[in-house]
Amino acid sequence: MTRFEDEWRARFERFARAHHDEASISGWSETGLVRRVLLFRSLIAAARPGPPPVALELGCGAGTYVRILAGLGYRAFGLDYSLPSLDRAVAADPGRKGHYLAGDAYALPSRAGEVDLVVSIGVLQALSHPERALAEMARVLRPGGTLLVEALNSRSLADRARRLHARLRRLPPRPQRPHSHSLVCRNPPRTYTN
Repeated sequence: MTRFEDEWRARFERFARAHHDEASISGWSETGLVRRVLLFRSLIAAARPGPPPVALELGCGAGTYVRILAGLGYRAFGLDYSLPSLDRAVAADPGRKGHYLAGDAYALPSRAGEVDLVVSIGVLQALSHPERALAEMARVLRPGGTLLVEALNSRSLADRARRLHARLRRLPPRPQRPHSHSLVCRNPPRTYTN
């Protein structure tokens, strides 16, 4: 793990230890989490009858989406590198609808082509090598499966306003990549559709 990733991990561990609400544990505002959940629910359909499809959420934090997926009939797994976040996810899931694993975005605990749905919300900005994580997501996804990724845009008006607010309030800055680069996926292994 790089220093950049260590800083993000420490940030999420600090959030999980300091907060009890799901939004703060994941580093979102309450409004931001509500918006994301509504969008997520509009994008993901309930599982069809038959054996439950397998869903993996990379960077599950407090387990919000894992529980939603399980409620929709998926065999849902949440993976996170923050043990305090995983503790919060398990505590928020007393019925054990989801399964929670400690792990790394660069080495997903699944065989190739084993997962029907991979979800990654707000994870790529916390990785030094997001292209490696995307390749790993593609590896575990079955042909015809679905990959759902939300990547933050640091150039958006909302993010610029957040940075200005943080600077004016003298809040600590978010970890930044040591150098700026564009994410380019050359020769992707497959294109997946629903």
